Amino acid sequence: MAEKLTFIEELTSKTLKGLNKRENWIGYLKTASNHYKYSFRDSFLIYAQRPDATAVASYDLWNNVMHRYINRGSSGIALIDKSEGKPKLHYVFDISDTNGDSTPYIWKLKDDYFYQVNQDIADSFDLDSLDDDSTPFDVTVDNVISTLVEDNMPELLSEMQYSKEDSLLEELDDLNLEVMLRDTLKESIKAIVMLRCGYELHYDLNSEFMEFNHLQNFNTNAAMLLLGTASFCFSFQDDIPFPDT
Repeated sequence: MAEKLTFIEELTSKTLKGLNKRENWIGYLKTASNHYKYSFRDSFLIYAQRPDATAVASYDLWNNVMHRYINRGSSGIALIDKSEGKPKLHYVFDISDTNGDSTPYIWKLKDDYFYQVNQDIADSFDLDSLDDDSTPFDVTVDNVISTLVEDNMPELLSEMQYSKEDSLLEELDDLNLEVMLRDTLKESIKAIVMLRCGYELHYDLNSEFMEFNHLQNFNTNAAMLLLGTASFCFSFQDDIPFPDT
């Protein structure tokens, strides 16, 4: 058990170190869009071990609540539990590792509901009311993301002053640091939200879509941890537990 914990801790560091590469970050965002009930740390460990996972839960939850059973020989996804101080591993399993007559409901946004959801989002965030269905859904999402990021930018920048040490962000002035953080956050949040809503985003690595031009500058674990935590939490409207680096 101690050897496996050491391996997962090393996997945590290795995975974080690679997330500032565009291809890896895009892969992570695709995985993260399915795992809103987990933390950023858990979600990138799920990505590192099972990037194709779509719905994960503990052994007990699958058995006792969902009434599905773990397939013989299935390997769990190891996550690190620090709730009791001393780190220990606990395991979750993807739905593809299970069997049973009960099929869990996996949320998705159906085409028929786009206009109503669009309107509800606009109302919730005090955006201009949508008089018809001509306002694209992604435009509404962009407006919400801008509001969230701008409202939290002072605190994010304050935290990033500590997290940027030894990274390529360290020598930037405040204005350029803010631009890089804002742009990368907005792109990341939008990708997670749109993927979660069922959009097929075509991430051709030679495409201009979701360029993540500044991502390579988040080249330390501390900087990536802050960017990832903020991206993940804003995507699912949770308060940000600023990471202890």
